[in-house]
Amino acid sequence: MGDGCRVTDTTTEPTHVAYADQDLNKTGQYAMCVTCHYMSYLKTSENGEPASKCEKCDRKYPGCRACGAQGDRCRVCNSDRVSEGSGSGLRCRHCSELIGNCASCRSASSCDSCQHGYFPWFGKCAKNWF
Repeated sequence: MGDGCRVTDTTTEPTHVAYADQDLNKTGQYAMCVTCHYMSYLKTSENGEPASKCEKCDRKYPGCRACGAQGDRCRVCNSDRVSEGSGSGLRCRHCSELIGNCASCRSASSCDSCQHGYFPWFGKCAKNWF
């Protein structure tokens, strides 16, 4: 399914899965999302019940590539981000937020490449005066 649903079931309650609902409409059944792919989590409604809808991890946790099945935490950051913290406190941040003028890094304390006009110097970015 296009919204990230991996496994579906059916329900008699209308759901957001409109294109699948059309196929089942004559039976009085609607498609229901049960699990999501690794880049999404199964959203819950206000009463805590599954909402039959997958939401991308990045929407809840900016820069997150994979999150917990219930969207309770980010597990893996996108390749252009570096993780800071752990468990439910893990955040995905751009290298430039952590190290001034840094373009890419593998950790929160060491820059691999710097923005134009700067060069890597012992994990930081130094101004290129030449």
